Amino acid sequence: MKLRALLPLFLMCCSWPCCQVYGAKILALLTLTSHSHHIWNRSLMKALAARGHQVTVVSPDSDPDSGPNLTYIVLENSYEHIRDNFKYETGLGDTFFQTLDLFGEWCYMNCDHQLSSKGGKQILGYPDGKMFDLIISEAAYTECFMALIPKFGNPPVVLVSAVGIPPNVDRMTGTPVSPSYIPDYRLPFSDHMDFWERMQNLLTYFTNEFFYSYIYFPRMQEIANRHLGHEVTSLEELRRNISVILSSTVNGFDTPRPLMPNVIPVGGMHLKPAGPLPKDLKTFLDGAKNGAIFFALGSNLRSDQLEPEAQQALFEAFSKLPQRILWKFETEDIKGKPDNVMISKWLPQSDVLGKITSSNDSLKI
Repeated sequence: MKLRALLPLFLMCCSWPCCQVYGAKILALLTLTSHSHHIWNRSLMKALAARGHQVTVVSPDSDPDSGPNLTYIVLENSYEHIRDNFKYETGLGDTFFQTLDLFGEWCYMNCDHQLSSKGGKQILGYPDGKMFDLIISEAAYTECFMALIPKFGNPPVVLVSAVGIPPNVDRMTGTPVSPSYIPDYRLPFSDHMDFWERMQNLLTYFTNEFFYSYIYFPRMQEIANRHLGHEVTSLEELRRNISVILSSTVNGFDTPRPLMPNVIPVGGMHLKPAGPLPKDLKTFLDGAKNGAIFFALGSNLRSDQLEPEAQQALFEAFSKLPQRILWKFETEDIKGKPDNVMISKWLPQSDVLGKITSSNDSLKI
């Protein structure tokens, strides 16, 4: 009887090692000043924290519903600094190289401010050494923060990209690049290009290579060296030692291209089932007998910062359409708005796009 009584305790002791849960300490350098990127990345951070990992996120955004395992180090005033010093509405240059140069200035400005911020100094003040088991970093446009990888003992690095596979990201993993059938994501070409489109795509490819190799990365290196107070490991070298890239691509929707095994498509990982719409929005869309159009300029370009002439030109164009228009607009007090246009500071985009039918069974989004 004594042996039988001790059997459960014996079995529990034997099975104890296989029942242990090991949570990793993860540092996420998600510093791109873009709300849309934050929404995409947030789903991954929450999932990791829900699985018991201790996640520290360095970001210009925060999440009030972060939970006990998720800590944010906020790079304060990032959006205000960009908004006050970079004017999207002035355009991005007359040539592709000018566009790259202006976008580079956006990236340098963002990195310089964030590393100087209170949150930036907080993460720079962490003690050197292997504090984290894994680092997750933006794949592009915030490379100055990759200089922190050696500071924390060079743990494995996973990159995340909410814009597919940007230029210079593909070669980090040895992913083949062929301008003959893989168009630059900023060009309006498909994988079926004619001769002149291929020529333009090739010139774009060489322009990218020159800009990033001789202008962009040296400037990012200088910013990182200055804020860390010493010559840091080459950013190019750090980028060649990443383990995995999670890319917001979807097989069947994006341009077909070869990918290496460590480039993992995770497009749509932030999506949730469409929820119910607010009453005023539902009423507006239910009355759209000829369909509806959702118009938004993204999370960086603000509609209220467009020139008044541009706003009125859009209103005039919208007024001539038979559809109803939803426009994400940061100011609701605006003159000249047509009756078929509804503006709002915030619109539940996923819920709206998930509404493919309505009470009149004819709404098309």
